[in-house]
Amino acid sequence: MGFVRNIEIEGRLSIPKEIRDRRQIYCGSEIIIKPEVGKLILSVSDSLNCIFCCDNTDLELVYFKGNIVCKQCLNMVLANATALKKIDETLDMENRNSNMIKMKKLIELDPEIKQSQIAEIIGVSRSRVSQMKKVGKLVYNKKNFLS
Repeated sequence: MGFVRNIEIEGRLSIPKEIRDRRQIYCGSEIIIKPEVGKLILSVSDSLNCIFCCDNTDLELVYFKGNIVCKQCLNMVLANATALKKIDETLDMENRNSNMIKMKKLIELDPEIKQSQIAEIIGVSRSRVSQMKKVGKLVYNKKNFLS
């Protein structure tokens, strides 16, 4: 199957994405052009490039999750991943604290409230309410704790 492409004003020729994907041609890949009578033969060089910055001058290219990445980009990816994880943990902790506060307020308003009612109002499971009670070290009578 052949593709027809026009040369752009700047002299560029775009290679269709499905060919680039199939032949593993990425940003910065070196393409060798061999002119022959009536045709041009394109082949991909064996040089490797970082998938993020397209640089192949860094001698420290590594494989990261199946891709070739330079050490500088890898460090940035890992730093961002760590930052995102910390943000997720912070948001999760804020949500947990929010649920704990809601539960305490409900119990203050109605000391006889059942665990199932707390779970329904807060939007968590009964077992989560039980865990929050233990973590919050709230004092309950035996009747409410087992309900």
